Amino acid sequence: MSALRGHKSRVTTAIGTLTKMISAVDSSYLTAPDTTSTPEVQMRNILRRRGAISAAKFAIERALEILKERYEALLLYIQTQPDRASVSEEVDQFWNEI
Repeated sequence: MSALRGHKSRVTTAIGTLTKMISAVDSSYLTAPDTTSTPEVQMRNILRRRGAISAAKFAIERALEILKERYEALLLYIQTQPDRASVSEEVDQFWNEI
């Protein structure tokens, strides 16, 4: 069962990373641009914001991909176990706890 513990640990870590990436998104990205500055400054700020949003989006997508890969590895592990039903039950309990 140490392999199962390893899979659960990797999934838990991936969930934590995804949560961290989502939490790290700066809420100021969603505010309207400052219209009191010049158009050039507004454009620079918008482009900077767009770059930051793209970077945050990429980080979230990558964290989600990692979680999906680890979840699929866990499912594959379950399918290869002779006592598939008990392992599956333990994994279900794990999901309910996190």
